[in-house]
Amino acid sequence: MRKIKKQAKFTVLIANFNGEKYLKKCLPSVLGSNKRVEFKVLIVDDASTDGSVSYIKSLSAKYNNISLIVNKTNQGPSGSRNIGMEKVDTEYVYFLDNDTEVDKDFLLECERTFEEESGVGAVQSMLCDYDNRGEIQNAGLALIPYAAWAIGLSAGEKYDSSKDYKKEVLGLSAALAVKLEVFKKGVEFDSRFYHYSEDLDFSWRMWVAGYKTLLSKKSVVYHKVKKIDERKNVGADNSVVYFHLVKNSIRSMIKNYELRSLLVYLPMCVFIVLARAILVLIARFDSSSIRGTFKAIAWSLANLSDTLSERSKVSKLRAKDDSYIFEKVMLSQGPLAVYKKYFSQTKLLPI
Repeated sequence: MRKIKKQAKFTVLIANFNGEKYLKKCLPSVLGSNKRVEFKVLIVDDASTDGSVSYIKSLSAKYNNISLIVNKTNQGPSGSRNIGMEKVDTEYVYFLDNDTEVDKDFLLECERTFEEESGVGAVQSMLCDYDNRGEIQNAGLALIPYAAWAIGLSAGEKYDSSKDYKKEVLGLSAALAVKLEVFKKGVEFDSRFYHYSEDLDFSWRMWVAGYKTLLSKKSVVYHKVKKIDERKNVGADNSVVYFHLVKNSIRSMIKNYELRSLLVYLPMCVFIVLARAILVLIARFDSSSIRGTFKAIAWSLANLSDTLSERSKVSKLRAKDDSYIFEKVMLSQGPLAVYKKYFSQTKLLPI
């Protein structure tokens, strides 16, 4: 009797741009993971100029569960993920960065969390450092309400699978499993973000729509942190980074906050990013933050109509108010306390 092939439950979706050297570690680790969970792999190549496409095609000739989409023009991670989602037909999609290696049970542990908990829209894997594998890189994120920046939870701690970590988090798309129904409801990545914090915005919107994101501490993924000079293959420099971070913070706030919260926190955000730009200029003689910040503010004004249109869509999705989201995934400390705890190593303030 012919064995009936099980229906795949997960699609592992990887947005790739010039990541051939990382894919050669990432994909074999995925393909070698626990077969108790049926999965497919979908790679959306974002108009790479290295050997990524050739390498992926060589693997797809050996494995029947790998498929490839090649973008004709560069769409950025958000756009590539949304393009890939149009092809997903499994119950769950697992977003994975190309600069990762996975533990063999990474999908199995996510599946357990979905099945054991109610109201879950996404499951965050425990991200450990790629080079120092006993160290936690991020056990999910918390949001700074007046800056729309993320803080990595338990970052730098020694990983201990028996320890209780914060369960309710904002997710990182480096290693994040999401129910397909979330996308069918209308929650998707914002393609205008292009780079940086697009996952923070996406996960924030899931909470707005009434879907929890929970950490699965036993689903472990090793993620590489790349410095700016290692990101040159994706066109990054300091000015570009500041531009995207600032414009994305402003756009996230306008889209995702209720009006009362927006009127309080948006002016604080603008003040903070302008103050940071000035301090970077003074402390480091570096004008990149000034240039990137003012360009971001100009972009935000020029694209305000589009951002307000997106805000209207988010309002129609809203199932939870800001007070609920503050309680679950927002930091409660004030700006100086947050600076001292998380940012004092930048040495921008003499405190």
